[in-house]
Amino acid sequence: MRKLFGVVILMSFVSIGSVFAAPLLVSGDMTITEGNAIEEINAYGQANITITGGEVSKIILAQDANLDMQGGTVSTLKTFDNSTANITGGTTNYLETYCSSEVIVDNGLESSTVPTISSAKFESGICKINGGTVGEVTLGASVEVFVSGGTVNGIKRWDPIVGNPAVVILGGTLGSIDMYTGRVTCKGGQIDSLGISSIAKAEIHAGGINGLTGIPKLIEGYTFVVDDASKLPFGGDDNQPHIWGTYKNGQQFDISLPDIIYDSVQFTTKAVCTNQPDADLTGDCVVNTSDLAVFASEWLDSGLK
Repeated sequence: MRKLFGVVILMSFVSIGSVFAAPLLVSGDMTITEGNAIEEINAYGQANITITGGEVSKIILAQDANLDMQGGTVSTLKTFDNSTANITGGTTNYLETYCSSEVIVDNGLESSTVPTISSAKFESGICKINGGTVGEVTLGASVEVFVSGGTVNGIKRWDPIVGNPAVVILGGTLGSIDMYTGRVTCKGGQIDSLGISSIAKAEIHAGGINGLTGIPKLIEGYTFVVDDASKLPFGGDDNQPHIWGTYKNGQQFDISLPDIIYDSVQFTTKAVCTNQPDADLTGDCVVNTSDLAVFASEWLDSGLK
């Protein structure tokens, strides 16, 4: 067994039994197989990393580097700067994506090869989940996520910072989706629960959703848009076309959809104004610059005779 200490610039095949206790700087081709143990890999430039086995504590991909993970175990994987990670096997304990990078998760060529990602944070870039098993996913401000297969335990975006992450569901099985900002487009798959609040939006074209929860926005309410409603098996086991859930104020809703095809069906709920301010001149239950504009436009006007 070979141990190397200090920073190493590596551009070759890693022999079986090699143990690296210091970070590796990789700018070329590198293959990691069963029996290798590596503390950290920093890949950049035209680096191409292939993993079929072994253990790596941390991998950082940057500047167009590529990773082909077919097996093995990676504790932490971070992608930056137009890098690409193709994960078709093995176990990744934690994954982070940034800066226009692309991550693709899919089953391997053999049916027994299924990748596992325990948890992930998709900050930006493009992430495609076509297979495998993915745990809890946290979304950043500008990421695009496409799910067409596999299993995802949960997707959430609860950061109030302005952003517009996009989640497109084409297939697969998902646990919960909870969105504070951004948009969700459902065109297939099965979702256990979908929660939309604040300025988030859901467009539902196809697929199944067992529970749908909407939290109204203060002024504008929230909107669900449903196309081709007769084909949607909402509501769980009964497979009837209806949407049910709970509003923030505790009110239950169960919207039954007739057995016909709609071009577009839109459901909107408005927040209830329980104590309208005297200075609310626009009738939206909020005193703001719109009311000030109305006040200023009639400044010094008089109806006296």
